[in-house]
Amino acid sequence: MPTARSPGMAQLSEWTRAFPSHLRGGFAAGRALEFRWPRGVDRCVMVGMGGSAIGADLLRSLTDTETDLLLQPVREATLPRWVGPSTLAVAVSYSGETWETLSAFDEAGRRGAPRLAVSSGGRLQEQAHLEGVPHLAVPPGLPPRAALGHLLGGLLGLFDPVFPASNRDRLDRASKVLVANAERLSVSDGPPARLAARIGARLPWICTSRDLAPVARRWTTQIEENSKRLAHWDVLPESMHNAIVGWDALMRKEAGHYFVLRLEGSGDESAVQELSEYLAALLTRRKVPVAVVRFEASDRLERMLSAVQWGDYLSLALAAQGGVDPLPIDAIRRMRLRFGPAGAGREVSPADQR
Repeated sequence: MPTARSPGMAQLSEWTRAFPSHLRGGFAAGRALEFRWPRGVDRCVMVGMGGSAIGADLLRSLTDTETDLLLQPVREATLPRWVGPSTLAVAVSYSGETWETLSAFDEAGRRGAPRLAVSSGGRLQEQAHLEGVPHLAVPPGLPPRAALGHLLGGLLGLFDPVFPASNRDRLDRASKVLVANAERLSVSDGPPARLAARIGARLPWICTSRDLAPVARRWTTQIEENSKRLAHWDVLPESMHNAIVGWDALMRKEAGHYFVLRLEGSGDESAVQELSEYLAALLTRRKVPVAVVRFEASDRLERMLSAVQWGDYLSLALAAQGGVDPLPIDAIRRMRLRFGPAGAGREVSPADQR
């Protein structure tokens, strides 16, 4: 992997390489908690922000297609009105100090919803222990975006009983694939680095189907935080009912501002694949550069994790290309200094509190 010659690049590269081991460790910890699904509960909300939230989206892509569980990610301090005693409320805050998540955790308690907490410590852990709420502890010391393996692995372990069969073996198989993939993805002339060179200074516009939609979101947020630049994600077929109009009207002088990334997987429906090809043809006529990154794994979990890993390395390659340190996120730190609970200006530390 090319570097920006910063300690932050070295550290994030190390954590990215450790993704497979983090997943396995998280899964083992989640299973070890032996969480029992509450009686009378048939749905779940999972509250989190930033790097602590993406695990809910990734988990939902599995539960929606492989289980009968209704799972709703929530990215704010207020819970939906329907949350109550028949809804499991899961609060995920890597730091344990995210005020939006803490607020929703308290609200769930007042509504009588059974609760579950996930954090590396902080007030969320303290409150969970005080109120007798099951708490999954994940290792501290990472930025939340680099802790995805621990968080997602932990959630997979906690929710393993709702799947028709345990995910243990398939996660082990996927982890071995990720370890092998890292050898080619992390080098300075690997596929992510070559794609980063093609993207250059353009705005990455990531388009995919439902199958990899949460992955597209992860790619976007990783590019924004690690590469310190804007990105965008969109989903087919929905974008063919709105964004396509903007692409069709794009002036040629503006085409060079964008780079469209099509994430494709073996789980895509043929109709969506045809729409993707139609969009690619339109973009080509408008002189918008397009690249396709395809993930062929037949197993949905392996396909999803491989795509997440690929995007993480791409974000680091873009950071290196731009000569930026991917670790600091000063804008979030300044925002957190300005806005605490209800805008009270509560100071938080360290910088990446989510």
